[in-house]
Amino acid sequence: MNEFNELFIPVEVLSKNFDYIALGHYHKYTQLADNAFYPGSTENFTFTDAGDKKGFIELELSNGKLKHNFIQLKTRPMIDTKPIKCSNLKLDEIMKKIRETVKTIQPEGKTFRITLEDIPLHLYRSIDFGEIRKLGSGAVHYEIKADTIKEDKSKPLGTSKIDALVNEFKQFLKNQDVKEKNILLELGIGYIEKIEARDEGK
Repeated sequence: MNEFNELFIPVEVLSKNFDYIALGHYHKYTQLADNAFYPGSTENFTFTDAGDKKGFIELELSNGKLKHNFIQLKTRPMIDTKPIKCSNLKLDEIMKKIRETVKTIQPEGKTFRITLEDIPLHLYRSIDFGEIRKLGSGAVHYEIKADTIKEDKSKPLGTSKIDALVNEFKQFLKNQDVKEKNILLELGIGYIEKIEARDEGK
């Protein structure tokens, strides 16, 4: 993933001469060899974790043999909702769908994300984020992800601050040799939107 201090090692390092090889940082429980495991995280950290089983590994070493058992933990629910298609909706219709979605989620003690797909930029700027904060006040954490568009698609992107930043970030990622471009793009756009909403007092 081209992270700071990341190291590449040959697969031969996962030698059977080791009783057990404990691997870390990757959030999903994964077995790489008979003796090599990522136990994964014990909690959801990003929405790429949504739907993954979380837990830890119980190990038994006896007479040179390794037995393992993945113990699943009950974690706080993380819900990545189905996108709300906004291109043909009015502002009150979008807010209605957001209210219905949050009500369906029952956010108390949960983490959730709502995606607004193809939402015109002027409508996104008019959303009542204060109301959404009240609706999601019982949640551990929530996010509103917006894929904004211009009403007049003949006009070039980049006429607004957020469009300019998003396009610049997309261009930057395009020139990078990384495998997780979609994840990085999603996270980057989310942070840009959060900063803009904060600057606008939302």
